Amino acid sequence: MRLVSLSCSAFRSYPELAWQPADGINLLCGANAQGKTNLLEAIYLLATSRSPRSTRESDLIFRDSPGAQLGAVVESQAAGRVEVELGIYRDSPKRVTINGSPAPRLIDILGRINAVYFGASDLRVVQSDPSERRRFLDLEIAQASPAYAIHLIRYREAHAQRNHLLRSLRDSGRDGEDAGLEAWNLRLAQCGSAVSLRRWQFINVMAPLAAQLYADLCSTPHCFSVRYAANVPVPDEPTAERMEQAFLDRLERVQPDEIRRGVTLAGPHRDDLVMTIDGADARHFGSQGEQRTAALALKLAEFKMLEEQLGEPPILLLDDVMSDLDRQRRTKLLELALGAGQTMITGADIAELARTVPRQCTIWRVTMGAVIRGAEDVELRMAESHASH
Repeated sequence: MRLVSLSCSAFRSYPELAWQPADGINLLCGANAQGKTNLLEAIYLLATSRSPRSTRESDLIFRDSPGAQLGAVVESQAAGRVEVELGIYRDSPKRVTINGSPAPRLIDILGRINAVYFGASDLRVVQSDPSERRRFLDLEIAQASPAYAIHLIRYREAHAQRNHLLRSLRDSGRDGEDAGLEAWNLRLAQCGSAVSLRRWQFINVMAPLAAQLYADLCSTPHCFSVRYAANVPVPDEPTAERMEQAFLDRLERVQPDEIRRGVTLAGPHRDDLVMTIDGADARHFGSQGEQRTAALALKLAEFKMLEEQLGEPPILLLDDVMSDLDRQRRTKLLELALGAGQTMITGADIAELARTVPRQCTIWRVTMGAVIRGAEDVELRMAESHASH
């Protein structure tokens, strides 16, 4: 997949921008707070409708503007040339346009642009609470399988309605039978089992890839593993029917406690990922370097899975990660990037990037909301650094 052009209007630090990145590696240099990360964020927003950095829409909009507009033209082997636009507003929901026609649903943006983003915030996948790991799963699965997003929306709606009913039962002292709880159990199990089954399938493929990539990045015998900790246990040889029955069985067991507490206690909203390094919990016992490498291995595994499913590499977005990796890990990462399709790499330290990034890349200087190709001073310093090595 190739990003042909990116446009931004009233987005973050960009009042207006029109950018045409090159094929291969695009190196975005510049001081901090000049807008490098914003470019990668814009691409990821157009791929998923979600920011990798912020959950507040107002954070994405330039100063006092009422809204921001993002647009991209991409080319892929499967769909050819596609134009995607995303409107982000302070006081109304996001709106999507595909090839000039308004899309009826926000999730229609999924699958039009495929991108994998890795930045400092991705350490949260390893370090933070289970909600971050569920968010990671949901965003990455939905890119390759937009139908998953529909199951997830339906599950969240059923979950909210069932919680409302459970609170009503708790407050009124009634039991579940005369209040229609059984119908909501069935609805929750139907939607939730589809979510759980797809997550299980995703992790089954990702886990060995992530383990191998971790070993490649470290060049050490350390063992990294990822396991899906499903709140509703996945049955042996799972099918949709078996998963749904397992869900119903668990709901039956916990129902008295649910009515007492007024909250749903079973389902994929309570799932987690368990990550270990040499058998120890990576969240609690991994060093900062090990955790960062684990997060990077997960993202690169996601990249390879998308490449396999799509038949071509997605766009790879690496946000200021080189400075946090040692030389060995940087070299390994760049080997993977060179074998990818289109890659965007940001960094503030030009000299450090020059020692790491191969010369077959396109250099851009980002400054004060402008993106300038082949900035002479940047290219000179890159050439000098390569000459000295």
